[in-house]
Amino acid sequence: MKVRAEGTAWQTYNDTMTLTANAYYANRKYAEVPETDTPGYTERTLGWRVRGEQKFPRQNLTASLAANYWQTEGMYLTRSNLINAQLTWKVGQLDLVLGADVGRTETDLLAGKQETNHNLYYLSLKRKLFGR
Repeated sequence: MKVRAEGTAWQTYNDTMTLTANAYYANRKYAEVPETDTPGYTERTLGWRVRGEQKFPRQNLTASLAANYWQTEGMYLTRSNLINAQLTWKVGQLDLVLGADVGRTETDLLAGKQETNHNLYYLSLKRKLFGR
C-alpha cells in the first residue's frame, strides 16, 4: 500500500522572477517475504524543494538556484540534500548552459553510517541546425 501527498506553491514577481516551493510525503507498507527472511516494514519519505529563477532578457540570460532535502525512514534512515545552480545564455541559435549539482546522502546503517557526496559540474553547448 502506498500513500502520497504533495503540495506546490509558486510566485511570479514580475516577468523575470519566479519562486517555486513544494513539499511531499509518502508512506509505503512492504509485506513480509518469508522466503528471503525479509520482515514487513513501513517506509516514510518527507521532502521539500525550493527553486528561484531570474531572467535577464536584454542579455538573453536565465539564472536559477534550487535546494532540495528529503529523508526516508524505513529499515534504515537516509537523509539527502542537493543544491543545483544553472546559468543559461541564448545567443542566436546557440544555447550555452553552465551548471552544478552538489549534494550529500547519509544513511544510518546497523554497522555505522554510509556517506556519499555528489558533485557534478557541466557545460553544455547546443546549436540549432535548421529553423529559428
